[in-house]
Parts: sequence; structure tokens; C-alpha cells
Amino acid sequence: MVNVELVGSLTIAWQGDEARGCAAEGLCGVSGSIQMLPSGEDSGGPGAPPIELVDPNSVARVTEASASGAADTTCADLVPTDFILGVKRTNAGVLRAVLEAGDSNQLPSAGRCAGPTATDLSALALPARRLGRHGDDLSGQTTFGAGPFTVTAISTVRALFGTGSLGGIGSSTGTVSTGSSSPAPGFTTLEEHAEVDYRIEGLRGALSTTFAGLAAPLCEPLGACGTTGSLDQSFSTGGVLSFGGSRTVKRREGSRTALEDLRAGRLDLSSSFGASPIEETVTETLAEQDGATCSDRQTQPQLSSASNSVGRHAFALVLGPNEQAEGGAGTSDPLRTRCPGPSEADVLGSSPLAQATIPASALGDRRLTIAFLGGGSFTGGDYGGARAGSVILSLRLEHASGGTTRERFGPPVLPVP
Repeated sequence: MVNVELVGSLTIAWQGDEARGCAAEGLCGVSGSIQMLPSGEDSGGPGAPPIELVDPNSVARVTEASASGAADTTCADLVPTDFILGVKRTNAGVLRAVLEAGDSNQLPSAGRCAGPTATDLSALALPARRLGRHGDDLSGQTTFGAGPFTVTAISTVRALFGTGSLGGIGSSTGTVSTGSSSPAPGFTTLEEHAEVDYRIEGLRGALSTTFAGLAAPLCEPLGACGTTGSLDQSFSTGGVLSFGGSRTVKRREGSRTALEDLRAGRLDLSSSFGASPIEETVTETLAEQDGATCSDRQTQPQLSSASNSVGRHAFALVLGPNEQAEGGAGTSDPLRTRCPGPSEADVLGSSPLAQATIPASALGDRRLTIAFLGGGSFTGGDYGGARAGSVILSLRLEHASGGTTRERFGPPVLPVP
């Protein structure tokens, strides 16, 4: 077992760059940074493990120069970070510590301030040098482009490796004794099941959010006083959506009966809704108190749909980012662009982007329409506003199947405490 201790700091700074088109987006006067002091220990298996940088207290600090000559606007936002760096050798034979977005939980970003998004900063790569068997030295400086910004990362981070067991008495694994010299026997059951698959033929509609900075002093931390703006979300997707259900039965049932039972709500509906990724494009326009404007567009493919059953008679479907819908990690905020503005947490709280309900009785219809609806007012962070809109999926039945299978279940296997 390899234990990892992190020392040092990482600063990511950005500046609007005319050569990268900052004027077109109204971001030339923006400069900012986020500083991380990774702490704690991590562990992995044999060999050099990935390096996890965690800082729940990192803060993005941004200054926007006023075009009218008024006082500059400042923004400070808490941006917790928790991301993975993997040390890899490039084609040129150089070691680099590359950010692994798919395995990370909270990517660095400008938060609700003006600056690069989490997707922009997923391009982060630090110089790396092996310290023999003792660790990795990630100290150094690197510069890269992120949309209209030039980004500079300055690192003094070192990952120091040590070996040892994290366990102790009772750390081994095995099975819990059942009080008998022989293991508990397995068992079999008859499972009735049904599934219907729909081809996505079309998607139309959009979601919109209008927002404005709250009254002073509530708007001051993020520099949102006097700002107004809008966020418009459009979507595209394709592929197949599948619905299903199952239950334990005492006798075999054929395909027709199983599908009838699905529609009648006699089966336990599946808790997951397999969907193709839904690509979202969010366009933000913002006007600030001094008359300056900002506009930006971001496209991210991480959105998807998930479902929960409502009793046995309906699916409750939600549209949201993967951490909401599929349990994924490292995804970008679906409402953030490089302009300042409210976050997903501000606008939605714990709610999804949009939601729909499908009755079980509709499953198996040759044509099916799903209407995701989003709406309501909000007050969060330094902003308040309202949401509206709908996203409509048009589906065509492609395949339906059902029947009964014999499922075998073994005795439970639990770790020894």
C-alpha cells in the first residue's frame, strides 16, 4: 500500500487576452486567480498512485476593470476543489501531471466570477519530476489558453510517498460466520420482466433563466450589484431510451402477459433510465451596472436523464448533469459560462433542470412524447430571478420484450468488521 502526503500550493491565474478574442465577449478587463493549498493524505495500491488535490476552502478572486473609468468590480467566490492528477509521459518523453476530469469530483474554475470554466481548466497539465521512490515533484510554471483567457499555473506541489498498512486488527476481509459449519445455501426465484425500447426521433424546446443582482449589500461579495442577464439552454440528443420493470412470481408468464403487467403497474419499475447523453448549449448575456456587457456560449455533453419510479404506475424523469442523473463526477456546472452569473446551486438548489412524469400505461405505445418542464423563481447567492421553458422528446417504439427467467441468488458475503 502506498500512502501519499501533499505539500505546497497551486495557483491558477487568468487574464483576458485580446489575441484570443476577449473583446468580442467583453472580458478583456478581467483578471483573477484561484489558490489551492492541498492538504491531507491519500492512498493507493502498489506503484505510484494518482495524486488527489483537495482544498475545501479555495477561493476565486477576480477583478474587472471598468470600461467607463468607474471603480473596478471585484468578485470573491468560494470554489472547493477535489481533482485528480495523473503523472504520465508524453510522446516527447516528458513527464506531465495531467488533470483527469472523469475521475475528479470538483474541478477548479472561476466559480460565479468572470473567468475560465471547469471545462476550460480541465486542460491543466503541470511539469512533473520523479523523486525516486519517494514521490513526485510537480513544482514549476505552465501557461495555456482557455477561450478568451491566457491561464498561468504556478505550482510548488510535491506528492511524498510512504508505505504501510492502513488497516489494523480486523482489517482482513472474509465472510461473516452464520453459526453453522457450512455456508448458507443459495436459492432461485422466477422473475417476470418486461422492457420497451424507444428510438429518439426529435427534440425541441429550450429552457431560459433571467436573473439580476440582489439589492446591496447582498450583491457585494460577487460584485453583482446592478447586473442583469439571461441564460438560454438548448439541447440535442439521439439514440434509444429504455423502460422496464420486474417482479418475483410463482409461475412462468409469457411475453404478452409481462408487457400487459408492465402497463398495468403490476411490475416494480426500474430505478434507472438508460439514455444517450444529452448535449447542452448555454448562452449567457449580461449587462453590468457601468454599461459594460458580456456574452459567452458553452457546450457540454455531460447531461443525461435519470428516473425514479412513482409507486408502480409511473416514472418520474429528471433532466440534469451526470452527478445528478447518473452519479458521474467532475462535470461542469450546466448554468455557468465565462461571464459572471448565478450557479446551478443558486438557481436550482436541489431540483433538476427539468422533470417529467410518464405513466406506466403509456409504455408500449407506438409513439410517445416526453415533456420535461422547468420553471419557478429563485433567490440564491447574490442573484434572484425566474426560470421557464420545456424540452420535448419525440419517441418511436423500436422493440418490446418480456417473459420469465429463473434467477439464482447466493448467500450474502460480508467483510469481517
